[in-house]
Amino acid sequence: MATVVKIGSLATVLEQRIAARLAFLSPNDPKIAAVLTKIGIMVERQAKIHIRRNHLIDTGTLFNSVKYKLLARQGYYSTVEIGSYGVPYAAAHEFGFDGLVNVKSFTRNQTTAFGRAIPAKPVTVVGHTRAMHVRKRPYMKPALADTRERIIDMVRSLYGGGA
Repeated sequence: MATVVKIGSLATVLEQRIAARLAFLSPNDPKIAAVLTKIGIMVERQAKIHIRRNHLIDTGTLFNSVKYKLLARQGYYSTVEIGSYGVPYAAAHEFGFDGLVNVKSFTRNQTTAFGRAIPAKPVTVVGHTRAMHVRKRPYMKPALADTRERIIDMVRSLYGGGA
């Protein structure tokens, strides 16, 4: 099962008065999909900047998992969703984690014994539970906060007015 970190949708980012004015737009207006796409690209880019700042790049899997999706309701694009898709540890980085983790049994090569080097020997490590603490290192929430005003301005431009 895929883990998706979602930090809000367009409706949760916008002030209610702006969302109410958007309701008067035609749902199949191509400008809506264009603005939602721009918002998705902008927040995705900002989230990747925060991943770099938080030093969360090891293999690049988390970095490459950050994507935006346009969601359609009744055939019309109405929401942009930005998140980390298919990365089970994304939520642990965004929100932090304190708890027990099950570690499956595995084989490793033992190369030292009692502080001395020995010829490599395969050893089976029995499955067990382990306490983990992962401090919170958000990348989606700050990306949304950094782009909030620009998002509001983009949505205002859809209906050609101020709030």
